Amino acid sequence: KTTYDLVQAVGMNYAPETCFVQLYVDGEYMGIYFLTGKIEIGENRIALKNMQKETEVLNTASLKKYEVQKTENRVWRALDRTPEDVTGGWILEYDERDYDPDKARFVGNHDLSMVLRSMPYASEKQVNYIADYWQEFEDALYAEDGYNEKGKHYTDYIDAESFAEQWILQELNTESSLTSSVYFCKDSDEQGDGKLHALYLWDMEHSLTRGGMAHASWIASKCEPDEFWSQFYRHKDFAKLVNEVWNTKFLPAIRASLQDKTGEQEQGLCGLSWYEAQYRQDDEL
Repeated sequence: KTTYDLVQAVGMNYAPETCFVQLYVDGEYMGIYFLTGKIEIGENRIALKNMQKETEVLNTASLKKYEVQKTENRVWRALDRTPEDVTGGWILEYDERDYDPDKARFVGNHDLSMVLRSMPYASEKQVNYIADYWQEFEDALYAEDGYNEKGKHYTDYIDAESFAEQWILQELNTESSLTSSVYFCKDSDEQGDGKLHALYLWDMEHSLTRGGMAHASWIASKCEPDEFWSQFYRHKDFAKLVNEVWNTKFLPAIRASLQDKTGEQEQGLCGLSWYEAQYRQDDEL
């Protein structure tokens, strides 16, 4: 709850509204649950062009009924037709575990496994577009000077500020699950800016030293040199941006949470003592 409230306070892309709910089933108290919106394209969710619906309209059968096609690093469906614009919207999930080998995905040249959450039954053209786009970004990010062979800088492919926000949030939470349930989105070139945006954290069960993994330094500095997160750590322009985002967004939000009047708003980061008082177990239940 504190992490999601921080996401709200900082103003990350599509920050979800969240709340605790006391659940009763047939009058029997079942406990307190944390309710939040899913990471998906839709009204009041992530406002991207819905390429899934466009693709469904163009094909006669259900998309999942089409034949699965695979190469070593890419999976797609042999659809009848594909929308002309395949640049978005996309929701990608960085996940080292492949939970369904028949759903659309790709693996980059540095073994980053990306699941196409918004298009699980994408066509070859759709998969190739987003996989090639990610690979160009990845090549630039891993390059010493930040440029790929096309002469494009890694920041040409991404909304850098959103990546800085996600990077800081990972560090603040000391989240050890850096290769699972990490989300990115990309709107179409026609409807949006056409860049990759990093989204808020979803998988946080190891956060805030819950796994006994308190760190005395940046998590990224402890990653293997060839890991994805370590590449940002190497680039001085990204480090400068992280410093700016920390001072203009995160630090004010954290300082505000320590004031006496926190907790008066439904959304917003509060002090830990307020959460304890607000959500502690009620002896009468």
